[in-house]
Amino acid sequence: MPKKLICNFDEMLRLAEKQNSKPPRKPPSEEEHHTQCQCVQWFRYQFPQFALNLFAIPNGGKRSKTTGGKLKAEGALAGVLDLMLLVPIKDCNGLIIETKTEKGKLTEKQKEWAAHISQFGYICVLVRSLDDFIENATGYLTGDFSKLNRI
Repeated sequence: MPKKLICNFDEMLRLAEKQNSKPPRKPPSEEEHHTQCQCVQWFRYQFPQFALNLFAIPNGGKRSKTTGGKLKAEGALAGVLDLMLLVPIKDCNGLIIETKTEKGKLTEKQKEWAAHISQFGYICVLVRSLDDFIENATGYLTGDFSKLNRI
């Protein structure tokens, strides 16, 4: 006589997920992605002389454990912000930018990383739209740091 099933397949999968998984990571926002793309496109059009000085740090996103392990071994760090602008202005070495949606919040790791890296002559800012980015980028490049939305 066949054994009686304790649970069906779907219940088994749900139990396995609870036992073997960390809390699910929030998927990257498409809105955040589009804003960041707009910012980079605007900047490279507006300041072609600095087009190669602004670049993304691909630190987020959904990855397999294998890929995540490889990136970590290569030096990827939790909390590193989205974009770097390596143009020294006044006493600053560069501008580091985090892109978030209107409701998006910085993680504790991002706050810690921004506080740490700011000690070395970098300014870290938070932008929530293309207009925010324009104000922060032009404020930085003109040396008017009062316009910057510092982290």
